[in-house]
Amino acid sequence: MPYRYQCAQCHADADKRDRRDDAEADGQQHRDEAHHGLLPTAGDRVAKVHADGRGDRAAGVPWPRSSLLLLAGFALLVLFEMAR
Repeated sequence: MPYRYQCAQCHADADKRDRRDDAEADGQQHRDEAHHGLLPTAGDRVAKVHADGRGDRAAGVPWPRSSLLLLAGFALLVLFEMAR
């Protein structure tokens, strides 16, 4: 599961990383560059990025079934209304 460094002070979100260690390194680099090596006052964290939040869904990947059912239901409703 991917990880991402997030700074609550300046609202910075690093790129997602496959390894937690890499995301923690992003955090240390951000603290060094943006906060002179100190911890941000508002805090920071390395968070797991769940599948829906990864943002890496490639083109051509099928839609989730629930979205397809909703779209099909809407299309049927439109067709029904047009036939009236």
